[in-house]
Amino acid sequence: MNFRTKRKIKRIMRLSYADEYVRGYDWNGYEVYEPVYTTPMFIRGPWVVFVRGNDVRVSTDLEGLNYLDYRISMQKKEKEALSQS
Repeated sequence: MNFRTKRKIKRIMRLSYADEYVRGYDWNGYEVYEPVYTTPMFIRGPWVVFVRGNDVRVSTDLEGLNYLDYRISMQKKEKEALSQS
């Protein structure tokens, strides 16, 4: 990821008052970055930042909900895999 792309992500997170952000699970060909808040924020529905190449954008409300479902299913699979080890 180049400097301009990182700067775009940081700017989006700063404008949304996120305290930091973390890399999420890749989804539908996008790298995903999730905002992290130290205090609860109610801006809108769940949202994330999508990155594909140099294209950086915020998810729509529906994409945010779909990604949240995907993330929960991935976390559940990881937890099940760890418990079977």
